[in-house]
Amino acid sequence: MNAEPVTLWLSGEAPPGAPEHQPAAQDNAARTGLVNAEVVQPNKGDDSTPAAGSSMKSPKNRDAMSQPPPRDISPAALATLQAVNSHTIDALVEELNTQAHLVSYAPPSFVPFRQEIYLQLSMNTELTESASGSRYKLAALAFDDHINQLVRPVMKYFHGEQPFDGIEFSTTVHVAAKSAANAKSEAVEFFFPFSALRCYERYDCTGQQLIDAGVVLINGERVSLDLQVAETTGH
Repeated sequence: MNAEPVTLWLSGEAPPGAPEHQPAAQDNAARTGLVNAEVVQPNKGDDSTPAAGSSMKSPKNRDAMSQPPPRDISPAALATLQAVNSHTIDALVEELNTQAHLVSYAPPSFVPFRQEIYLQLSMNTELTESASGSRYKLAALAFDDHINQLVRPVMKYFHGEQPFDGIEFSTTVHVAAKSAANAKSEAVEFFFPFSALRCYERYDCTGQQLIDAGVVLINGERVSLDLQVAETTGH
């Protein structure tokens, strides 16, 4: 204090046997601490000093204060997004319905997921009988043969900042079979944030990097999906 080392007890009196003065090593540490302490410089030309009792925000606190507020995922907020984007969604459906195999009973809608909002596109993916295998293989083939071909056409409708977080490609994967009893289907959901979608759109990211940046659910359970491993080994 005033350039002299002191021993400071936050509450109560000093415990028995406490030294009256800091050892030399602590003296050096105290001085080092003063040197390394963050100094908030006034603006150039501003001779004013912080008022007594004012608080200075640490970098950590400033970062926390700069974070955006949590996303409003209430039903009212989702309904507002649906209304505001209705024309865009109608145009998307009209253009991509045939290519995407969108289902009529579940039109595109905004859904909450992990405190974020995604535009859900529900569709069907048809695979040949030769594509049968594990659920991981079916999910990988659904991405490579269907979903990845929709990313760039969909992103044409959502340039710039958006009031939601990304696109969910939700597909029911059907594997053709000679008999209905042998038919197989899996529900696969791909949640992709806009940052990863734009990276893929620009050809700066691979399909695997897009998947790694998002979340994949198979029949409602989150999975890790390695495209190459899944398609070659079926696992």
